[in-house]
Amino acid sequence: MKLTITCTGDSVTEGMATDGHHYAEYGKAPYPARLKTILADAGYDADVYNFGHGGERTPDVAARLGGAVCYVSETLTIPADNSPVKLGKPVVTDGRVTGTKLKICYADGAGEDYCVYFTQPSHDTNPVMIDGVAYHLSVSDGENVIWKEKPDGKETIIPAGTFVFTADRRQADVSVIYGGINDGASLTLRRWLDLMEACGKVNGGRYIVLGATHALWNRWADVPGETPEEKYAYYRRAAMERFGVHFIDLYDEFARRGLDLALSGGYFADKSAEELAEMRDKLSAHTIPAAFTYNKEADGNVHLSEEGYHVIGLLLFERMKLLGYLEK
Repeated sequence: MKLTITCTGDSVTEGMATDGHHYAEYGKAPYPARLKTILADAGYDADVYNFGHGGERTPDVAARLGGAVCYVSETLTIPADNSPVKLGKPVVTDGRVTGTKLKICYADGAGEDYCVYFTQPSHDTNPVMIDGVAYHLSVSDGENVIWKEKPDGKETIIPAGTFVFTADRRQADVSVIYGGINDGASLTLRRWLDLMEACGKVNGGRYIVLGATHALWNRWADVPGETPEEKYAYYRRAAMERFGVHFIDLYDEFARRGLDLALSGGYFADKSAEELAEMRDKLSAHTIPAAFTYNKEADGNVHLSEEGYHVIGLLLFERMKLLGYLEK
């Protein structure tokens, strides 16, 4: 039985400057590609799609995946010649987008709906459907633009408040979701949980939420605790209560098991015992060693190398088996 697996997120999913970034090809580096490789080597027939778009925030990810409904906040006029209509340039302040005419039906703490900006509208976003008509979203001069997929020579008025539905591959057997690295304090833990949960429901509840490898929760004002350890414990408990076994806590799993999983995949064979011990010490302190990062230059970079992404691929493979998602 062929499986369809989608991996939706930001640059951590896309794979920054790695071999095969934005594609889930056998043998390439990003974690969707590592997952595809691991599945194929284990005898599973799976199509894995890398829907990671660098720079996108959780509301953008949720809107692309279909976990949050978009709407136009101002009336749009699609001209008879079907020339592209601009949706406003995004203004990003503390990880929150303003200035666009495309929003989602979800509010921040001030009661304002989140604006969204799609950095790379493509096959996982288009076509967008408005009142049963297919439109195309693209990027021009730093802003999203929209036009009809099939020109009809007629001027069309799209009233403010009209819903916009993205396409995505909503018939996936399993959906893997990662988001939050580009968000600021306006998002909050509760809203991150809400949006990730809504994304998980898109494909009938067959999903996995990836938690961050870094201290994402420190940005959110609604995470109580006097120390980083207390804040992390609250975040971890909240995520486990909401998602249960559907949640992979990369902050913990990568630190505890990352090096051993990489070694089991044949990586770091050139490292000495002293170098491996140093890497293990850094991981124990929740610091990602440079050898696990895409450019190998500095510790702590959240953009991983093939070695690091192989670890995530193995963790996903394990969890899919545990959830009963894998069939041959």
